[in-house]
Amino acid sequence: MDDKCGVSELDGEHRELLTLHNDLVHALLGRASLDLERAFLDTVHHSAALHFRTEGRLIRRTAYARAGEHLADHRRFLAGVLRLRAQATDGPSLCDAALMLRCWLVEHFQEDRDLLDWLRRQARDCL
Repeated sequence: MDDKCGVSELDGEHRELLTLHNDLVHALLGRASLDLERAFLDTVHHSAALHFRTEGRLIRRTAYARAGEHLADHRRFLAGVLRLRAQATDGPSLCDAALMLRCWLVEHFQEDRDLLDWLRRQARDCL
């Protein structure tokens, strides 16, 4: 049923975002260059945007009650990544990015529990 309601797809994207966070931590430990930092922030922005498109499609398809709030959180996160990208300098902004991504992932995964429960209920209702 998780495949039918999109939960498996979202779970895979969540794992990908966690991998990005882990890669960022490794880059920090290796004292990444400014070019690597910017490339990483571009990758985070791109991956998050793809994930948000998937969630947005599922939210619109199922008329999720908290859609406005959830989608606004997506826009705020993407804007934050772009701000960090624009301010990128060696060291501090990469640490800021790691902290922002970690905090956001924890919060987003908590919020997505409601969305995933909603999607599962919608799928059951369609059976």
